[in-house]
Amino acid sequence: MQIGVEEKKLTKRLNHTIAILTLLFFVASGANVYPQQISPVSESVTGAHAKDGMRSVQQTLPDTRAAQIRPELNPYLIAIPEAEGTIEEIFQGTQDGLIVHIQNVHANYEAETHIKNILDHLARHHGFSLIQLEGAVSKLDPGILKPTHVKDANLKLVDLLMREGRVTGADAFAVETDLPVELYGIEDEALYMENVRMFRSIYAHSEEVNSFFSEARRAIDKISRKLLAPEPLDFTRKKEAFDSDKIDLLDYLTYLAETAKTNGWVSVADLRELTEYPNLVRLMRLHELEQKMDANQLKAEAEALKSEFAKRMPDSDRAAEILSRLDEREKGESPRNYYRELTKLSEEVKIDYIGYPQIRLSAEYLIYQDEIDRHGLFRELKRYEKYMESNLFKTEEEKDLVEIISFTNLLEQYFHLEMSREQIALYLADRENIKATWIESHVRSLSEKAGVPTAALGNAAGLDAYMADLQYFYELVLKRDQIFLDKVRARMKELGQDKTIVVTGGFHKSALAEQYRNAGLSYVVVSPNVDVTEGSENYLKVMLDEDAVVGSVFAGTFAVAVQNFLTQAFLSPISLSRLVQFDAAAAALAQAGQPLPPSQFISLVNQALAAQSALIGNRITVQATAVREAGQLTVVNLNAVVRVEGREFRFNVEASINRVTGGFEVRLAPEGAIRQINEFANQLRETVPVEPRLEVPPLDQAIPIEFEPLPAPTPVPVVVTPQEAANQGAVLDEFVPLVPRAGFEGVGEETRNAVEALLEAQEAGRPARRLFAAMREGKPIGEAELNRGTGEPINLARAREAGLSEELIAALEFFDPATYTGPKQLLVSVVDPEAPESSREEVIAIYQRVIRSDALAAVIYGVPIETVADWLDVRPDELRMGTGALGRIQVINEIERRGETMLTLSDAVERAEKDFISGALLNFFRAAVHYEGALTPQQFLNRNAAISHGSDQVSERFGERLRAGARGIVSLQRIDPLLDALRSDGELRRAVSFFEGEILPLLRDADIALINRLFPDALVNKGGVWQVSNTSQALAFVESIYRAYRQVAGAA
Repeated sequence: MQIGVEEKKLTKRLNHTIAILTLLFFVASGANVYPQQISPVSESVTGAHAKDGMRSVQQTLPDTRAAQIRPELNPYLIAIPEAEGTIEEIFQGTQDGLIVHIQNVHANYEAETHIKNILDHLARHHGFSLIQLEGAVSKLDPGILKPTHVKDANLKLVDLLMREGRVTGADAFAVETDLPVELYGIEDEALYMENVRMFRSIYAHSEEVNSFFSEARRAIDKISRKLLAPEPLDFTRKKEAFDSDKIDLLDYLTYLAETAKTNGWVSVADLRELTEYPNLVRLMRLHELEQKMDANQLKAEAEALKSEFAKRMPDSDRAAEILSRLDEREKGESPRNYYRELTKLSEEVKIDYIGYPQIRLSAEYLIYQDEIDRHGLFRELKRYEKYMESNLFKTEEEKDLVEIISFTNLLEQYFHLEMSREQIALYLADRENIKATWIESHVRSLSEKAGVPTAALGNAAGLDAYMADLQYFYELVLKRDQIFLDKVRARMKELGQDKTIVVTGGFHKSALAEQYRNAGLSYVVVSPNVDVTEGSENYLKVMLDEDAVVGSVFAGTFAVAVQNFLTQAFLSPISLSRLVQFDAAAAALAQAGQPLPPSQFISLVNQALAAQSALIGNRITVQATAVREAGQLTVVNLNAVVRVEGREFRFNVEASINRVTGGFEVRLAPEGAIRQINEFANQLRETVPVEPRLEVPPLDQAIPIEFEPLPAPTPVPVVVTPQEAANQGAVLDEFVPLVPRAGFEGVGEETRNAVEALLEAQEAGRPARRLFAAMREGKPIGEAELNRGTGEPINLARAREAGLSEELIAALEFFDPATYTGPKQLLVSVVDPEAPESSREEVIAIYQRVIRSDALAAVIYGVPIETVADWLDVRPDELRMGTGALGRIQVINEIERRGETMLTLSDAVERAEKDFISGALLNFFRAAVHYEGALTPQQFLNRNAAISHGSDQVSERFGERLRAGARGIVSLQRIDPLLDALRSDGELRRAVSFFEGEILPLLRDADIALINRLFPDALVNKGGVWQVSNTSQALAFVESIYRAYRQVAGAA
């Protein structure tokens, strides 16, 4: 059925996007590439249709009982051949029981073939023997699809019927397999047939419906071109392109993110938004990570890591077991849990993963991919679209137009039976307005205001009259959902099975997955591979997780599996009972020692068959017409009549009795078998008589889903400490935050602030190592620690609330690292190796500037790289390797050629001067900031170089030599740290160093008058050399700026 097409589209596109991001990398590495979910510690959701998105952090933490699950019921050990399908979702429950849920794509030969092969794999390699199907009522007998004694002929028949959409992949598997499997239906017959009837009734109006929406879209397009500016018009067209499958999910999200970034709005490409849009940001992050990954390098790192563990833990069975799963696709648990185990193991032997960048990238990739919640993705996308609309559409006419477009889309999907559960919730929130007459009147009104003539849309009142039928149709579908799980579990209990395979379409999959979860059952959702670009003209669309066949209803429906449902449901009682009467006849033959006369045998059989038919209300009558012998077999020809809703359907049936063993088999007669099955299905396409409607729950009770624009439910308050959040996010020395589905609703502010601080550090390419370590140790994290070194924008509102003077506020605004718009520059700081601490705050300030602007790069001379790394809260190897913003920072502490460590200031000055002359600094600058175009060394010094050096004689002469060759170079001479005022006041010394680092990149092309006004007498320029004034008044003002900056930076 086409129900759930929007949800299905999103899932299809998500699968497609992740497949593209994963294929080249993970095929080579053999890594685990499927999304998984772990069971919550406690389940607070009640009812079959829970409010997605409101689970707390605590509920998302891994269940400690997960490791105790029996291997045969461990969902993380289920594997599907890549050629046949993909695992879309895994959930590990707390109860014994495992369900593999396969999403069907009915009447698609490719998909059905893959389903057949997936069933064979699960039965053969994972021991499944119970298969339960939508579209059938009772036990299915594959014997009716074996009309001959020649196996190859039967297989060809089934293959032909599967190509025609008459039988499913499950039917074909049952015919082909030699394994002991049983197939059962999970339908309620009355609900199923009523759904068929309502579907036909609704599609009888297709021409009228399609005409109305075609005219509506033409009118909307005319009005849009008149009312909308280019950017909002582009948004409406991009959204339409996405909704109609012309662009994929990643392209659409990239467009939205870039539009938001250009306008300064919230962008889902920003890692900091993980707390608000956890699934959209994860998806964008996957794309970013994919650009950095290398499969060959990952393989080499994995071997190197195993070798390192072998040296440090040579006799550890635990290490051997964990590492044995490093390259395995099925890790036996969620990626986060697996990599947390590996992290703990590494911490025991102090293995630092900075040397294994590809393993860290792949771990983050797999964890983010695993934790994408496909159910929440739709909601987040719609919420983000609403956010974008609120920024793009400002006038009342524009807002009216957006509402018309939204309601038209929903109503069209409603009529085409394409609604997902989330969309039904959206429809219910505004169903008084989502009507054809409302759309017609508002289109007419808006066209008049815009001065755009539009044609009449059609019979709007007629479409309104069909709404009751539509609502009843959806109510029937939802009622069937409630029946399915009861039947699935009852059948498992009846047969003593603790695992089963369930096959349905995507609309039912969503509800069933939620019910499995609520029941604590482990499950795996599998989608067969299918090329959605290929298909018969008889199909509207073919999706990965949903039926969309023209004329069909849903998985196993009328046009697809009617023969499977009715023929098997009605004929199976004859087959399943082994026709006790035939057994009796066979026994009589054996006792007589000779065959009965044919007429007597036929009479005996017909008497027994008449009695059997009476027991089932003569819905089926079977009459023997002829009998013959074939070796040990007695073969009886019968005429079978199946009566359905006042109609009769006739079949020629052939039954065989083995006179020696008493074995019995019944099948359609070989002659005309295909014709009979086709005729049976074709006759059922005719309209069934109208019957009284069934009692089903109203639509608004069946879909109690809270969704925008409905008010969100109040979250359950949960206390999660920063320590818990950090420990759950610690993976291979990286922070991969465990963010709940709805962000941090109901979670403590301290935890949220701490997590967002770490996300901010990651976004800047600078892991906040000390903050992360402190959080993991449970140390208190105050505002100073959260803001330390983040380079956050200045919060001017907070500065005013703090009572800061306007002079200080103006100075802070000038310093704001988020507002740098100057030219691309290389900041060079030459530090005295014998007194590096005097320049600590300067180096930190320069670093903060660099991480906030990709126009800046920096080189630090005279300080060991370990010291600079400690100042910046990063690892030395991160500075050496140049990851993220650190790639624009270089630390040099070796004397050129000799490779010796710098010991004196002269060493540092000599190396810096040589690098300027040789062009080494120019080359680094060009690469770091991606400078394009011609640039000579002289031009570089005059236009793009800024240097900070000491006030001693060696440094002064160095500065003079540079300025003599390039008068345009920016030169800042640091104040003498031995000045009495600085030597006795550590706070003041840090303030001056901070000021020097902050002001250095702002001096090029500086407005002297502005600097004099903002920093009166605090900064002077003598002969082209800038320096902080050493007067007590100037130093006091510099110190007040430093204190104010620490107070309000990072609070935005």
